[in-house]
Amino acid sequence: MAVISKDIGATVCQAGQALKELYVIGAGSISAQFSGGEITLGKGDIIGIQDILTGFHSCTYTVLKPVTLLPYPYESADKLFQLLESKPDVAHLFFTAQIRTACAAIRYCMQLYTQCQEAYESLTGSYQEYRSICTQNSISPQQLPDMDTLEPYSSEDMIPDWLLPYYETFQALDKNVKSAFYQHPSLLTGFLLQACENIGRAFICCTDISEYLQENMKFLLSENHMDLTDLYSNLYFKLTGRKQDTTLIRTKLSNIFDALGKAPWIDRPLYQNRLEEYNKLIVSRDTTDSTATEDRSALSELDHALDTILEYGKCDEALCLHFHEVLDDFRALVDKNDTGDEARRIRNNLSKDYYEIYKEVLLESLHSRRPAPIPVKLFLNFGFVDTEIAGAENASYLLSIAERFHGDSRKGIYTLPEWFQAIYNGDKEPSRNEFDMDYAAALHEQRTSGKISAADESRMLHSSSDKVLFELENVFPQVNKMTFGRVSTFCPILSEHNILKSLSDALVTPQRISDALRNIRNVDFCAYYRETVYTNDACGISREFVQTEILPDFILMPNVGTRGAMWQEIEGKRRTTPARMMLSAFLLENLDLILTRLTGEFRWEMCKRIQGARWNDISEMSLTSEYCDYAQFFKKNNDLSPDAKEKIKTSLQKAKNSFKELFVMDYITWITYEGKGAPHLNKVVRNIMFNYCPFSGKLRDELKTHPLYKDIIERYGLRTKQKLHHYDMLCGKLKKQGFPIPDEIQDQMDFLTL
Repeated sequence: MAVISKDIGATVCQAGQALKELYVIGAGSISAQFSGGEITLGKGDIIGIQDILTGFHSCTYTVLKPVTLLPYPYESADKLFQLLESKPDVAHLFFTAQIRTACAAIRYCMQLYTQCQEAYESLTGSYQEYRSICTQNSISPQQLPDMDTLEPYSSEDMIPDWLLPYYETFQALDKNVKSAFYQHPSLLTGFLLQACENIGRAFICCTDISEYLQENMKFLLSENHMDLTDLYSNLYFKLTGRKQDTTLIRTKLSNIFDALGKAPWIDRPLYQNRLEEYNKLIVSRDTTDSTATEDRSALSELDHALDTILEYGKCDEALCLHFHEVLDDFRALVDKNDTGDEARRIRNNLSKDYYEIYKEVLLESLHSRRPAPIPVKLFLNFGFVDTEIAGAENASYLLSIAERFHGDSRKGIYTLPEWFQAIYNGDKEPSRNEFDMDYAAALHEQRTSGKISAADESRMLHSSSDKVLFELENVFPQVNKMTFGRVSTFCPILSEHNILKSLSDALVTPQRISDALRNIRNVDFCAYYRETVYTNDACGISREFVQTEILPDFILMPNVGTRGAMWQEIEGKRRTTPARMMLSAFLLENLDLILTRLTGEFRWEMCKRIQGARWNDISEMSLTSEYCDYAQFFKKNNDLSPDAKEKIKTSLQKAKNSFKELFVMDYITWITYEGKGAPHLNKVVRNIMFNYCPFSGKLRDELKTHPLYKDIIERYGLRTKQKLHHYDMLCGKLKKQGFPIPDEIQDQMDFLTL
């Protein structure tokens, strides 16, 4: 075949394409890019040689320097080996090229692993150094969420140390020894195929390491500022405020930014933005000495805030005295995130008193007609008790939003006090407790166990105050800790050491929730639709299944947290009631990502609720049954490549073998990436997702020509046309009989065209 020439930047082959030709590089160089990185190929190397076993390109090949390529047609591995058997010179070419490719892939993997280990040691070392500096300066260190779960990279599939020297030894053999392989075809075949497996293993290992590095890069640099860079920046500003030497901190920050600038896996735009932001803050701090001075007069309204709160709630004198003592103990803790016995005891006592005080203050606010003082509002909405503990700057911001922090009941969004008010007014029923029992069931269980009488049960069933108490005692403490996110160091009061970003950026508002929810529904348009039965005897409609959208209720917990909680998918036993999702009032993580996770959890739990005991029975097709079948038997699935099966195995380990968690991870990918036309899921999961979480009409139109989506979009279109035909026939029948089209039927037809 004729020699091919390509210029810089040209693409020779794309990853995933069928292997139809192998290309020998005659001159120039090419970058072989795979999901875990890239290696460089040069003269004498062969494009696609490591993929003769699978028949599909594992890399995308881009020209670095102008190349000339000699193509070899490829039909199958067997025919290739027949060619090599008949042509020793070609066999020599393939043998040496495979050795070089194996050396390059394995060497890259080993280097990446070394970088990974160094990154882990640098990260953990810097974090410990930060905590040490804080302790030396009597500053309570802030805690990075999930930092305590960080572990060094390890994998059973890591390339063994002997493999690189093994191939380098082959590379150094003289021609006479190498020729032995050409004279024994079976020896050459075995060597080439084994090398294919080793190169593939190196690529998979590189991908796994790269994912580890990218996942843990958030501890150094993240969009939401919850990272080590920000911890050192905050520490720098605290020390400059005290007029202490900050040379060590500035040196450390410079080193961190230098290291990040050289990291190949870094988000470059994010890095540049943070670097510019940091430099501006340094200049600002260096050129002004008075900007950090707080205007105490603006905070005078919060003087003696705790006494105001306790007095308003008419709290018991012994409780007030004990809480003051525990608060003083907490204030004196240098490291408020310390996991030692004494610190844990103080936080536990603080939590116990806090919930007792919260109950008294809340009940007084529900019963009283007089408006609550500002400190009381801040306490109920945010857990604020003390300006010193919260930080003067944070307290000042809370004052600025005290009167305008509200939910929006029309959109199902409530602050926690508003939620309790809705229960008290009878607009909402109490949530299910941690044992999944609703209010009526919990009362019944107490009566049958002899804890309350039948008369008590009857009275409490309709008592507004008892309903509020049930929510206060059985839901609030558990959910408050869940949404806070760091269970081992949970602190219910607003404390500066837990605030890792500005409160103005972290504040969750009804508009932010609505926007995030809209972004999800723009991709998975039917996420919150429920199937209900519609009947209309007057029109002769005995039974029609229609879809109704029921958006969840969101309750904002009084904390600075990192998690969301999908507490229940329906209210009581009625499937046409809203789900209940809990969020922190100040959220440190990405709201879109958290709501996407909660939506995935909702889809899973709602399907289980509808399917009942057969939720994982594949004989009854559903989202949960199909996904469980896929996750349980993926190793036997012929539609999955070896690479895909390896990724599923790794993902299952990350999900701790929970099929629900695996689904939620895939659902996040479905919304975040696939919803933007960027394929990240395997074929099997993509089909399941599209069957039960289909894209909106706009997205389907955009992706209908994409080869990975074309067939499933066409199948979806055919199913939709069949359903629309049914309703067209029904509407025609109703019109002939002189009946107007019911709104429910029209809404269902509109739903099918979304």
